[in-house]
Amino acid sequence: MGGVVEQSTKGTAKSWALFAVTYLSYSALYFARKPVSVVKSTLVKEAGLSLSALGLIDSSMLAMYALGQFMVGSTVKLGGRRAPIVLAFALSGALTAAFGLCSSAAPMALAWGANGLFAACVNPLLVLFVADLFPASARASVISLWSTSQQFGGIGANALASYLLATRGWRDVFFASGALVAAFAPIYFAVFRLLPPEEKPATPAASPRPPSPEMPVPGASSLEWTQERRMAAAAADAL
Repeated sequence: MGGVVEQSTKGTAKSWALFAVTYLSYSALYFARKPVSVVKSTLVKEAGLSLSALGLIDSSMLAMYALGQFMVGSTVKLGGRRAPIVLAFALSGALTAAFGLCSSAAPMALAWGANGLFAACVNPLLVLFVADLFPASARASVISLWSTSQQFGGIGANALASYLLATRGWRDVFFASGALVAAFAPIYFAVFRLLPPEEKPATPAASPRPPSPEMPVPGASSLEWTQERRMAAAAADAL
């Protein structure tokens, strides 16, 4: 995500402000991962889900998250580095809220798996974004600090889910968590519009095609080419 800030302004107040946005947003993304683990016992009692159904829901998230990370390179080639971040927060939030509308295992597994697929690109793309905000000498320390957003988000997500489960019910856990995650989509859209345009990856130049043995080498006369072909034919006859 080159061109986020000018080289001379890396590590300044602007960089730290963008760092704060990414830190809070990635913490919020955990609100789209933790709710199921908090409401499992309630889903068994109120939605009638079996333990195998809960396992299916968990596995769908993990499998699709792994697939999504495998596809990050192709995603960047198609949409750049910024658009996938906006879409990931919007879709992950919407699918988390959609989970709260489901009442059986199959649609829950579908919504939770799709949530994992779209959220998978966020971590690598935000790490690249944050790394470009700071000079190389400070990046290791900054990324280490930024990584604590995972623990911060996990604690906050568990606390909110537990509170809403006790006071409002399991469906509101997903509605509120989804809304919080989706709220960062317009925030990133606005932030990216204020930044310099994203640099597009350079397209490698096509390698020159070697001359065909049936065609004359550039710069050679027709007579030389004819003589070379006759010599090649004579050699072949001799064999």
